[in-house]
Amino acid sequence: MFISLIAGSLKNISLMSKGKEARAEILSVKESGTRINENPVLDFRLKVYPENLPPFTSEAQQTVSILDIQKYSKGSFVKVKYDPVDMESAIIGTEK
Repeated sequence: MFISLIAGSLKNISLMSKGKEARAEILSVKESGTRINENPVLDFRLKVYPENLPPFTSEAQQTVSILDIQKYSKGSFVKVKYDPVDMESAIIGTEK
């Protein structure tokens, strides 16, 4: 499980620095069963709406503050960074 978290974290770091920004709708969200500093790691299924490209679905994993968990519910929109080659995405925050 730690190897999976480390691999996911490295992928997210790469997406944060090299990815393109888009908005995404949360299609589903569930707890992964892992917590980091008492905050849950959540598994998301997203519909990403990139500029000048058709929408696509993607999965992302994100640690979310227990204080902000209600902002990450089904139907909410978030900001993501995505890789246009393999359509992987990482959540960078909620929309205001």
